[in-house]
Amino acid sequence: MTISKSVYILNLVYILICIIIFSSLVSASDVLVWQGQYYTGTTFNTGNYEFNFSVYDSLTGGDICYSNATTLTTGNFGEWKTEQNGVNSACNNVSKDYYLNININGADQTPRRRLIVWDSLRKNVDEITIGSFEADVIRLRTGLKDLNRAISQSKLNYARELANTTLVSQQEIALKLINTTTTTTGESIEYKIIKLQQAGEQAKAMIQYELDIAQARILALS
Repeated sequence: MTISKSVYILNLVYILICIIIFSSLVSASDVLVWQGQYYTGTTFNTGNYEFNFSVYDSLTGGDICYSNATTLTTGNFGEWKTEQNGVNSACNNVSKDYYLNININGADQTPRRRLIVWDSLRKNVDEITIGSFEADVIRLRTGLKDLNRAISQSKLNYARELANTTLVSQQEIALKLINTTTTTTGESIEYKIIKLQQAGEQAKAMIQYELDIAQARILALS
């Protein structure tokens, strides 16, 4: 029995990958910014969807410290973006790791994503003031500025690496699906490849836009 490429590709196991590229670099308020792509197989999901963002203290199971449901409208390539308030203040145990779970229209997008950088410093030790208070404040501000710059640059590097890895992975999966089937009905293979290339270019443009913003914020700290 011959399986057409269109039927084979579009009837694969439900694959939903939401890329977390960017989660707030330097912000005085308790706001995190997340964005990604929502698609099934080779189909980009466009329209209004119910997103639920939850933060847990474990990759699986664990306790929840933040949850918020919101309706988002995805773009032509399934792209979405959201700003979430109060995550930093709700999930504030410095000894724990935190993981983001995204649920779209009732379906969890596994696995959870680890949140590795936060908007403020936390500590659980007593402060000790030595010497001139004014001089200590100046040194503290300088130290925090350097630390924020280092954290921001580290996060920028992580975002770039994750974005590039995900793009390569998406392309490899799509090409493998195309190459392992035998006949075509409906959309031609050439058309599917063009759609894949267009999606890749759109994703690259989104990534570069966010990285440019991140770089500008890092330079502003200098």
